[in-house]
Amino acid sequence: MQAVNAGHWVILCGIKWALTFGLATFQSTCFGLDAPQSGYAQAHDGTNIYYEVHGTGKKFLLLGHYMHPESKSLNSYVDGLGERYRIIVTDYPGTSGRSEDAKLYTFTPAALARDHLSILDAVGAREFAYYGYSFDAAIGLQLALRTNRMKAFIAGGFPMMNGPYQEMLKSLRANVIDRGNSPHTPEIARQYLTYVEGLQSFDDRSAQRRLKMPRLNFLGVDDKVPLIGNGTVDFYGIFVASKRDLETAGWDVIAIPGKDHVGAAQPDVTIPLIRKWLDKNWID
Repeated sequence: MQAVNAGHWVILCGIKWALTFGLATFQSTCFGLDAPQSGYAQAHDGTNIYYEVHGTGKKFLLLGHYMHPESKSLNSYVDGLGERYRIIVTDYPGTSGRSEDAKLYTFTPAALARDHLSILDAVGAREFAYYGYSFDAAIGLQLALRTNRMKAFIAGGFPMMNGPYQEMLKSLRANVIDRGNSPHTPEIARQYLTYVEGLQSFDDRSAQRRLKMPRLNFLGVDDKVPLIGNGTVDFYGIFVASKRDLETAGWDVIAIPGKDHVGAAQPDVTIPLIRKWLDKNWID
C-alpha cells in the first residue's frame, strides 16, 4: 500500500476518492483467483467496459469500482461471499487498464448508471445487490434511484443523507485540477470532476422516498476525511446527525467502533457485515 503524499491519510476507496480529495491511491495485484467469467459491456459512449464475475452463488452482487479485477482484496470477497453470490467487478473507468478511454465530459451520474445497467445486462443479472464504499457508495445511491432491479443496497464510508457534495467539488477543483496534484492523468481527473459537478443540485433528503429496497449505511466512528490544505470532512459527524432521519427513511444504520475511513473498509470488517445483513434482508 503506497501513499502518493507522505503525511496524508491513505484511504481505501479507489482512484475516485484519491482524485476527489487528493489523498492516496492503492497499488494492488491479482492473487491467482480461479478463472472467472469475463467479457465486455458497452458504455454510453460506445466504448468497452471490462467485467468479471466470480463465485458460484445464484444471486448477483455488484461491487463498487474500487474493488476492480486487479484488487488485492478481491480474493477475500470471493472467499467470503462467493458461495452465496456471483460477484461482479469491473474495470471501469479504466482502473486497471482493460477498459477503454476516460469519459471526460460525459461521465455524469445518469450516464454511469446506464453503464452499470449495461454491465448487468451483459452478465445476465436481472436483479442484484450493490455494495460500495466511500465514493462508490455515492455512486450506488445514484444507481439505486435509476433502476428497480437493485434489491439490496449497502453503502459504507459515506453518509447517505446530507452528503458533502459541495466539499467534494471544491476539493477536486482545488487539489486536482487547479494545482495539478493528481496522481492520475488529466483525463481521469476531468471525468470525476464531471461526475461531481453533476451532483451539485442533487437533494439526497428528498430522494429518500424513491428508495424501496432494503438498505444499510455504515461508517466507522472515527471517519474523518482530510482535505489537503482545507481541513477535514467529518463523515461520521454528518452520519450521526442524520441517523434518526435515515432510520425514519428506511435505512439500517451501523456505527463501527474504533474504525476510521480506512479501518471500516477492511475485508475483515465488511465481509461479515455484508454477509449477515444480506442473509437477513435479501430474501427470495
